[in-house]
Amino acid sequence: MAIPEEHEELFADTARRGKAIYEELKAALEPEQNGRAIAIHVDTGEYAIADTPSEARRQMHERRPDGMLFSRTIGVETNQGLLQRILTGSKP
Repeated sequence: MAIPEEHEELFADTARRGKAIYEELKAALEPEQNGRAIAIHVDTGEYAIADTPSEARRQMHERRPDGMLFSRTIGVETNQGLLQRILTGSKP
C-alpha cells in the first residue's frame, strides 16, 4: 500500500520516533517477549504488548485514541516486503 505523498513526512517522523522509543525499551523486552508485537504511542511513549500487531494496536488505541502509533515485532523484525515476495513467488 502506497503512502500518499502529503503524508510521507508524518509517517517517516512517526517511524523515527517509534524506533527511538523501541531502542530505549529493547533491553527490557528482548529476549523474553521476542516474537510478540508492540504498539507504541509516539507522543507519550506508552506501549502495549500482545500476540499480534493488530491486537497491540487495538489495546494502545483504546488507551490513547489520539496521536500516532508505531508497531513492530519484538526481537528480530521480519522484512514484510521480502516475506510477501517469498510467499507469492515474486522476484525482488
